[in-house]
Amino acid sequence: MKKKFMVVGGGGREHALVRVLSESPGVGEILCTPGNASTQRIAKCRNFPSDDNTDIVKLALSNRVDLVIPGPEVPLAAGLVDDLAAAGIPAFGPSAASARLEASKGFAKDFMARNGVATADYVRCRTADEAFAALDRFGFPVVVKADGLAAGKGVLICADRSEGEAAVNSVMVAREFGSAGNHLVIEECLTGWETSVIGIVDGSTFMSFLPAKDHKRAGEGDAGPNTGGMGVIAPHPQVDEAVWNDIKQNIIDPTMAGLGAEGLEYAGFLFIGVMVTSSGAKTLEYNVRFGDPEAQALLPLLAGDLTDYMAAAMGGRLKDVEPRWRGGAACCIVLASEGYPGSYETGYPISGISEAEETGARVYGAGVRSENGGILTDGGRVLGVTGIASNLKDARALAYKAIDKIDFKGAWYRKDIGVSALQS
Repeated sequence: MKKKFMVVGGGGREHALVRVLSESPGVGEILCTPGNASTQRIAKCRNFPSDDNTDIVKLALSNRVDLVIPGPEVPLAAGLVDDLAAAGIPAFGPSAASARLEASKGFAKDFMARNGVATADYVRCRTADEAFAALDRFGFPVVVKADGLAAGKGVLICADRSEGEAAVNSVMVAREFGSAGNHLVIEECLTGWETSVIGIVDGSTFMSFLPAKDHKRAGEGDAGPNTGGMGVIAPHPQVDEAVWNDIKQNIIDPTMAGLGAEGLEYAGFLFIGVMVTSSGAKTLEYNVRFGDPEAQALLPLLAGDLTDYMAAAMGGRLKDVEPRWRGGAACCIVLASEGYPGSYETGYPISGISEAEETGARVYGAGVRSENGGILTDGGRVLGVTGIASNLKDARALAYKAIDKIDFKGAWYRKDIGVSALQS
């Protein structure tokens, strides 16, 4: 009997999840809440315009959903999985207690310290005065992080004392990130190169997807402010066997042991942001969900059925399965609204999506809505355009060929996604 799934969220990650689920022969129907203009165009999917946890539980109950897959961090931190469990509905994700690994940078850093997970030295600050006093602790540059959820924008790299003081004032005094800045973390600034390590976890096993490389900065050459991600390539060509063994031994294995020791086990996705330094791999952050835009590069490369891997995790059988991949490489480029990651306007008509997909690329809707049969911009990161090919050079070329077919007022994108990997 085919199963009914519900995906919670309305961005590019959720479109990628809905699309890969729709390709599974065991999936009969998919609900997406709130969804977007792209998810509603998938034949097996129905959108429901709500992201309230109470409404989500009611929707799952009334539609007799077999499994709920939460996409974003906010409902997870607010206890969506706990609420679903209380209603007898299975969910693929962490409890609110486990979601603190993402919802609180301080909690995550303390977890790493307790469990021997390689990471940067740090100090937690509960007041602005504590933060000002701690700025000189590690020398400069130094990293200032809002403790709570800040949509991927609460990390500030400060070159000197004046920038550090400005960051503390921004986070804790001016409250640029709202309640996320009630506390903050100050840590040493690591240098090296980054990789996104995403896996499915159960109580004891981490089943890894391909390592990926995100491009977080708004400007080309990795300049400018942090964003939620401007593009991704996969697999990451710098993650060789030696690097992977380092990540596994010093980050993944102690993380999994710590989850078990502290009662934070769950069946779901776990994202680990890693910096590979001259002294080894170090953990930057945890996300208790699939990455975005990483999902738009990794899921198209998956050859096995995602629902089989999720079922294995729910049943505690992950150690018995191995993910299968299509081979080759993927390059996802984010097409953004003018002004992002700052303020921007929405509601502009988008043209060229069909023409872009005719090139063979996949176009994922992130910040989009429908109106009168058309698709309009509805967010900062509007679309993710993914090229898939036998190698990174060709995947990148396909993605850029496709993105040139798409147009809306103020559209912009980085033109150097994947360049540094090709040159390394």
